[in-house]
Amino acid sequence: MGEPTTSTSDSELSVNLWALHERLVAQTAVDYDVHLSKMTRYLRSPLMPLNTNPLEWWKTQKNTYPKLSKAANVYLSTVATSVPADRLFFKAGQTITDRRNRISAKKLNKILFMQSIDKVYWQNI
Repeated sequence: MGEPTTSTSDSELSVNLWALHERLVAQTAVDYDVHLSKMTRYLRSPLMPLNTNPLEWWKTQKNTYPKLSKAANVYLSTVATSVPADRLFFKAGQTITDRRNRISAKKLNKILFMQSIDKVYWQNI
């Protein structure tokens, strides 16, 4: 038995690669145009009333603007309060007392981390 022969020469393979490349470029251009037209359509759409919940609005627009909806969900669902930072600052104030005033920042960070772990995890040790 001899080695398998291929019917495609190097020049044919090269032409096929360039043809594939051109198809991919054309597809990318089409995708770009589709996304651009969706963005333009969104920017031209009427504004929602101020009392509308933006997360709910984007949920209803999920099929119309799938990629924009996903991005909106990421950026609109961030915590908009300082409660976690205030809570951490309060805990740090409780940890550093008059008797424990020489704790390094590194050690304080470790203590605060250990205090933040839920008691359920401590019981499993």
